[in-house]
Amino acid sequence: MRPRKRLFWVAVLIGVSAGSFETLGEQAPPAPAAQARQPVFVAIYERGSAWDDSKGVFEQAGINGHMQFLRANSDKLIGAGRFRQGTEPGSTDRMVGMVVLLAATHEEAERLMANDPAVVGNVMRATVRQWLAERVRGY
Repeated sequence: MRPRKRLFWVAVLIGVSAGSFETLGEQAPPAPAAQARQPVFVAIYERGSAWDDSKGVFEQAGINGHMQFLRANSDKLIGAGRFRQGTEPGSTDRMVGMVVLLAATHEEAERLMANDPAVVGNVMRATVRQWLAERVRGY
């Protein structure tokens, strides 16, 4: 190896070593404290006793009130939607939709769902379960 090249590599090694020794005493910044997440619940909507099996979901009595209720409570919802199966006219599937929501307790989530006009009017009934979600995008 030529003397100039050798000098270059010695300088590089010294520089890398010096930089490595400088960082030995430094510690990585502490990880940010994990924020406590509000519990996540899922409400499964099923056809209620007032559901008319001959009609589609948007023809059901009280469905507009249900949609307004969901919009009014959108700050508590992670997601909401209907199932294709169960919402078509003549379908025999009882499950019609699902809401994923945030609430402090199971009781709070149940109270919220009990105030849905479609639940009050027996068009749908909502079964609430706590969802032990580990990873939800946007949450």
